[in-house]
Amino acid sequence: MLHFRKFAKEDFSWYASWFRDEEMATFLGEVDQEWLASVLSGEEGMELVVMQDGIVVGEVGIVYATADHPYHVISNVAVNPANRNKGIGLQLLREIVLLPELGGKEIRAYLSKNNGSAIRVFRRAGWKDGTEEGGMLTFCWTGE
Repeated sequence: MLHFRKFAKEDFSWYASWFRDEEMATFLGEVDQEWLASVLSGEEGMELVVMQDGIVVGEVGIVYATADHPYHVISNVAVNPANRNKGIGLQLLREIVLLPELGGKEIRAYLSKNNGSAIRVFRRAGWKDGTEEGGMLTFCWTGE
């Protein structure tokens, strides 16, 4: 079982260090002080640290549903590069949808069509493939 907690200012240094990993930097971009300020405001969503047995194994960002898009959006999923290929990403995707804060709404994620490892994990976790637009694939979780 994974444990989720809110991202705190103190988490920034270890999280930023993960972006020295080429795959993470390629598909998630970069994190900087502007990103941190947005995350800490919590106005548009939540950024969560993912822990297993007291150890940080991942991080996930969620943008809340709005009138313009009546579904939540997973903005990023990051697994500690030292913990890849251990099933953590799969477990994270299966457990994040159960969070009460998400209120049973549809959840979407947009993945680069070049991010084969993430695409495989989303499919294995039961997320449904949607449309492709601008090099991005849409994945949906509806709880079905």
